[in-house]
Amino acid sequence: MGARKQEVGTSDHPYGDIARGCHSVARELLATLQKETAILKGFRTQELMEMLPEKMALVQELGSRMKELQSFAGESGTKQDHPELAALKVTLAEVKKANHLNQLFIQGTLEYWQGLMTLFCPSTYGNPFGPAPHKAALPPRGLTFSKEV
Repeated sequence: MGARKQEVGTSDHPYGDIARGCHSVARELLATLQKETAILKGFRTQELMEMLPEKMALVQELGSRMKELQSFAGESGTKQDHPELAALKVTLAEVKKANHLNQLFIQGTLEYWQGLMTLFCPSTYGNPFGPAPHKAALPPRGLTFSKEV
């Protein structure tokens, strides 16, 4: 309810309209990232591939709207303390956090599968993730023991 009152109170300013549009797209992106988190945890690869174009479209739309917001603020000299801008910053911080958590999950999963694959298909050149292979010590030369009977 408080957010709705805020929208009605700031609708007379074009900067508020642009910021509200950015905030709307950021909320959509956050919802998509949360859906992506659930898909990742369920290891549902097909669903993940199907939602990636939607996520990329939202990222591109948010980027273009943010550029529009920055250019409008620069041209009109609008103050950066608009109420909708504060809400947008909070949502963008949540988007960044959700995206980072998904990134960490994907990296961890890839490292796990790469490690598992190296067990079944070891590299002929040594393990690229481990220490360099050690050379066998050469036997000493010129020293022999002989036992005469």
